[in-house]
Amino acid sequence: MRITDLSVKRPVTATVLYLALIVLGVFSLGRLAIDLIPDISFPVIVIYSTYPGVSPQEVEENLTKVIENSASSASRIEKISSTSREGSSAVVVQYQWGTDLADASNDLRERLDLIRDFIPADASQPVLFKFDPSMTPIMVLSIEGRRDLESLRFIAENTIQTSLEQIDGVASVSVEGGLQKQIHIDLDRILLASYGLGIDQIVSVVRAENLNVTGGAVFRSTPCEPSAAWTTWWRSARSSSATKTASPCIWITLPPCTADTWMTRWT
Repeated sequence: MRITDLSVKRPVTATVLYLALIVLGVFSLGRLAIDLIPDISFPVIVIYSTYPGVSPQEVEENLTKVIENSASSASRIEKISSTSREGSSAVVVQYQWGTDLADASNDLRERLDLIRDFIPADASQPVLFKFDPSMTPIMVLSIEGRRDLESLRFIAENTIQTSLEQIDGVASVSVEGGLQKQIHIDLDRILLASYGLGIDQIVSVVRAENLNVTGGAVFRSTPCEPSAAWTTWWRSARSSSATKTASPCIWITLPPCTADTWMTRWT
């Protein structure tokens, strides 16, 4: 029996059936989950590591390629891409859909442990994290004005960023762009080679001279009048040699050079 014959011969049954479908649809629509940014798990794992004070070319040769070669032998990998920046490396491993990322992460972590002795000592231990679409920013604001770029960044970090972070529902706010004070070191490669010095030695010496560490605390107890009770106060001490201007840099001695030998160009 066709649907048309049923609707003509038994109209009450057809009407009840249609009403039941409408009620079921309205009920299901109210329970349908709707999210602006749904929770979607992409089969992507990012391997991030830092290598401070090293150019992008050296990061790629000494760090990124080593991690890529180790990760490429894992199973169910569809694509591997990488980005090498100054002082950092990011390797993106894309798996096939349906791959268990927990097992994939454990597999990558074991492979990275095997190459720990083959990456530079100054590089950090590679960190693995899964790609999450909710990590992408939902709003991007730009700032412009008649002030210089350094002042605009100061306003963005100390005024706008703090105000946005106090809004309910805001997880994090980051600031990019502008200018930050930096000390650039121009090296004379010929002069360094004549003294048998390498760039790594320069980086190590400059890092050792640019420290800001705690030196402990000083405690003292003194009697109080008239009860003669003792009160205790303390002061924290710090040993700070952090370089904020370029002037102190010219007095950094580079072993095995003598005290009369200094780096020639500082800007």
